[in-house]
Amino acid sequence: FDFTQGVPYKNSNEVQSTLITLLAHEIVNYCQHYCQKWQIQFYANQKFVDYCKAILQDLAVNQIFFLCQRALNYLHEKKLLEAQNQNFINTNRLRKTVEQYRERGRQEYWETGNLERPKELIYSQMSYIFLDRLLKFGERAFKQPLWKSWQDIEPRLRFFTDRHCIHCGSRDLQIEYSAHDAVSFHCRRCKQQDHYFIK
Repeated sequence: FDFTQGVPYKNSNEVQSTLITLLAHEIVNYCQHYCQKWQIQFYANQKFVDYCKAILQDLAVNQIFFLCQRALNYLHEKKLLEAQNQNFINTNRLRKTVEQYRERGRQEYWETGNLERPKELIYSQMSYIFLDRLLKFGERAFKQPLWKSWQDIEPRLRFFTDRHCIHCGSRDLQIEYSAHDAVSFHCRRCKQQDHYFIK
């Protein structure tokens, strides 16, 4: 975390909500990108985004890419994708197919494959700023489930939002960052200096 300009979120729930929303939209972007080769329109509705957010609790983004690609290939082979996505017909069919794959996979204990994020898929500016610059997470955000990512994020978030002088308890601190892995606190009240490694 780089909070030299202040804390941009009120609490950790806002950070988690933003993370889930961005990752869900990365899944939508992947589906749009994948459908382009068939010249088929794809855009999300709220049900699809909500479903993506729900399965992000259990699966990594790369696993969801795998499920979506498999479902889109199946729908394309069966000629069930429309060139125009009127009334979200493609979106709803994809969501239902992924839901069926996911449910069948749970019942039969399938191991869900992983599909790397395509290099030619444009990374949204918002995702870059949030995942790479703020969280310093990068591609790891796509390779592990949200609960695992949150285990890495929450302690660092708490460290920066709950900071205080360990000597006198004051929150009146001067903060200095060195590179990406260390931070120094200088208490303005008692002049105590503390140095922490944050990786």
